Amino acid sequence: MSKTKIKYAQISLLSVLILISWYFPTITIKNLLASSLTAKTIVIIMPAQAEMAETMQEPTQTYAKGLFTAYNSTVEQCGKDNGITASGKLGRPMHTLACPPEYKMGTEIEIKGYGVYVCEDRGGAIKENRFDIYFGGEDKVSEAKKFGSKNLEYKILK
Repeated sequence: MSKTKIKYAQISLLSVLILISWYFPTITIKNLLASSLTAKTIVIIMPAQAEMAETMQEPTQTYAKGLFTAYNSTVEQCGKDNGITASGKLGRPMHTLACPPEYKMGTEIEIKGYGVYVCEDRGGAIKENRFDIYFGGEDKVSEAKKFGSKNLEYKILK
């Protein structure tokens, strides 16, 4: 993690647990509550995107253009093949969308001509107006390659 300015704030233990599960999607709140963590043993360093909540995308009435690519839950593409997304949910083909960090998890996006998708994942190359559509596991790699990369219109629903 790059050096960032650290801001201290008094926050509740629940807020801490939510932040931990946001930045470390493989850790669930349920697992944290079941562990022996206490408020005294938790240290959080907020990255530069800490103010991200203030700039989350709002629903739009008009379409914007974005670059849409396809991905699969394979070791080669994701470093793992279990299909678990950054939101902690199991990816669903033609439903799950990897979105830039300014889109909060659960944001619904209509892709013109393709339907409605839900932001449930992140990706290293997913920035600004670039999105990745989840196609499934190893058995769907050829379909994802066929989709390729497309400039499409989209709008934020909620």
